[in-house]
Amino acid sequence: MILHCCIINNMNAGKNKTHAYDKSKFIPHIINDTFAMDTYSVDDLGVALDFVKKEGINLLIINGGDGTLQMTITELIKQMPAEKIPIILPLRGGTMNMVTNNLGIRKSPIDTVRIMMRHVDAFNRGEEELSTIPLKVLKIRDDRLGVRYGFTFSNGIVYKIHKAYYATGSPSFQTAVNLTTTIIGSFALGTSTSKKYFEKIKAHIEIDGRPYPYDRVLLSVASVLKKLVLWFKPFHEPDRKGLDDFYFFAISINSFDIVANIRALSTGRLVHEKSFNGIARTVRIQSETGYGIDGELTDDEPSDVTITEGPPINFLVVPESIRTNMMGFTFKHWLNSDLIINHNNAQNDTAHLPPV
Repeated sequence: MILHCCIINNMNAGKNKTHAYDKSKFIPHIINDTFAMDTYSVDDLGVALDFVKKEGINLLIINGGDGTLQMTITELIKQMPAEKIPIILPLRGGTMNMVTNNLGIRKSPIDTVRIMMRHVDAFNRGEEELSTIPLKVLKIRDDRLGVRYGFTFSNGIVYKIHKAYYATGSPSFQTAVNLTTTIIGSFALGTSTSKKYFEKIKAHIEIDGRPYPYDRVLLSVASVLKKLVLWFKPFHEPDRKGLDDFYFFAISINSFDIVANIRALSTGRLVHEKSFNGIARTVRIQSETGYGIDGELTDDEPSDVTITEGPPINFLVVPESIRTNMMGFTFKHWLNSDLIINHNNAQNDTAHLPPV
């Protein structure tokens, strides 16, 4: 098995708009049989994925944020049998990079590709192992908008803060930190401008066929990722989740209690009778508002979505050299390490690799 690679750049993603990471920046670092393509629209993405299918690409490197990854995964699932979908390696080219955070990818797109190309070349020569990890994405069926596949669904306060975040016109990590802390701090001080974010929304929720007993929620979140934006890891006992489950969290307690217990909430220790914090396989949410999938927001209209598990996508597990910064600090891999599969090309151990 030889890995054939393709890099797809979303040139509308947050960090790519300045052309800091267009294909010309990657070409000096890529090996033979690796292609780099810039895309500017959904049509361009369709052309790129046609090329992926035609050329038998079995390692697809996606340079964008979570929204880019969600859109690409959705199109791959719709266009290809599950067993033909390439291994995925996401890069930090977007505004939101939750998936790369969970994989421990902290270096720039250029540095990640430069290091990864050496490992791919060594694997193709049978000199080194590579590892993959399967992750079943969310299948989100919207009665009005159809089916999409992604990693994290959110509504309520998360949706409202996302809207305010994009409205700043300068989305960045620092903007997200400043906005989130300002909203929480302003609410704690009792300012009226922040109260709108903490108003509960009307929602009817069913979790694995059982009704959630409250008709108003501050937020609900479904995710296959343990760690969300910023410092939030809100899921209780997250290691209970296996390949066939996803995390689900809904909470209906008083907004002041939320702020008073924000640290416990953000670390998964807040378990309350007016909440659900666990794992699920099917969730239906009928809400009076819009929602977000991996940072991509719908219109603020009533919504009716059913969330189930989608097909497994194989992600490349990056080596420690990509998870370690210049100061020697290695970032944590947040996905379940028990699911990692090692591939040794020298022994032809390629059963879990997509065929060419």
